[in-house]
Amino acid sequence: MKRQEKKVDYEKMTREEGFKCFKKLLTDLGVTATWRWEDARRIVQGEERTKALKTIHDQKQAFNEFISEYKQRERLEIRQKRTHVRKGHNSSSFENNLFRCSRSRR
Repeated sequence: MKRQEKKVDYEKMTREEGFKCFKKLLTDLGVTATWRWEDARRIVQGEERTKALKTIHDQKQAFNEFISEYKQRERLEIRQKRTHVRKGHNSSSFENNLFRCSRSRR
């Protein structure tokens, strides 16, 4: 049985829906924070989902928002990893200190 594919009319999307759709396109194509607009523009050319945003200006604005959000996510992930490592390190050093103290009292 074939799965019925839903045909989306990108040209009838609201501006907000278009921004979401365009950002999803950038994610699907593997765009990262190091990309420039010219590079992204080249790769999205010909994609059906680019019709979700009517103007190049809106596409560029969505791209800039995407990059900003991407960098923010990266910074948050790095911060969380550092916090996790610190917590792991502190608990193990605390346990080591307890072990040393208990051995020295014998």
